[in-house]
Amino acid sequence: KVGYGGVPSTTVPNKMSDLVHIQGNEVTIDSPVTPIKLLAVETGINGRTNGVLKFVGENFISGDTFRIEPNAVVYLGSSEGISAAPTLTGNVQTTNRVLSSEATYIYWGGLTQVTGLGIPNNIKNLIVEKDTNTSVTLSKNTVIDSALHISNAILDMGGYTLNGSTSERSLTMSGGEFIVRSAFPQNYTSPTFT
Repeated sequence: KVGYGGVPSTTVPNKMSDLVHIQGNEVTIDSPVTPIKLLAVETGINGRTNGVLKFVGENFISGDTFRIEPNAVVYLGSSEGISAAPTLTGNVQTTNRVLSSEATYIYWGGLTQVTGLGIPNNIKNLIVEKDTNTSVTLSKNTVIDSALHISNAILDMGGYTLNGSTSERSLTMSGGEFIVRSAFPQNYTSPTFT
């Protein structure tokens, strides 16, 4: 409901045939959304910035397809994070889920969360930006291709690994807590704590 380069629509998707492309804009889902055919958070082209989608709390998208493209950003607020299809829990409850390993996944808000089994095995950036005294726990082994950043709250590795894909990945903390229950993550430069 947004024309490229045009003024954003003042209406929300309201039928299964709707196609929503987010590029050059930030969209927040803070109330229920009618099932739609496609919601794509896209890579910026032609001078537009990458798309940003923010899910507030347990609000979710449903319908046919949810797609996150390389360099796009998604904020996850659900206690279930991103579940694997066909599970209908978490912020993404579409039939098809195309989630780029080159995107940034941010866990935020006031709920205790898990990353979810639907998050790609490798991701570009993992960011924890939650309310103080809340946590997010890994649901599976995850590999970071660029950066791991904890800016608030608690990141708990559970029994899983959170290694960098190659040496010299970035691990920074500007608040919060990092709970390591087995081996400390590998392939990061010396962690930065501010």
